[in-house]
Amino acid sequence: MKTKIILSTLAAIFALNVGYAQSAMSKKQSRLERIEVQKTAYISDKVGLTPEEAQLFWPLYNEFEAKTKALRKGNPNEDMPGMQRKADIASMSDKELKQLFEDRFNTEQKLLDLKREYHNKFVKVLGNQKTAKLYDTERLFKKELLKQLKQQSRM
Repeated sequence: MKTKIILSTLAAIFALNVGYAQSAMSKKQSRLERIEVQKTAYISDKVGLTPEEAQLFWPLYNEFEAKTKALRKGNPNEDMPGMQRKADIASMSDKELKQLFEDRFNTEQKLLDLKREYHNKFVKVLGNQKTAKLYDTERLFKKELLKQLKQQSRM
């Protein structure tokens, strides 16, 4: 009898934890989706995209973002520019550190090549003026987003 009660209790706790984890993940996903919608609207408005430009531009931009994200995700050292955490570095040999730097430089070069490739595609769709506006607008959006997040965390 006691075993059934203990097992039932453990199953209920497990179910609650799984439900909570899924809820937290869906909240995070929902938040990221809202940010993406805000970003799309912000860029479209500030850059002044026409409907025709937007139709050609957004698939390119989304493709660029996905490739950039994949490159960064493939580099485990991305969370700290050029380095792993200090505790990890202290235990690494010179050979491992050299490889760490080489991997980082290779990733940065691939990112630069990707930026150059998509810059040329953006210019074909938007022209130089709007492409320049795009880069400035992306920077401003990130700045505004960080500002909003800081304000929310204070509440």
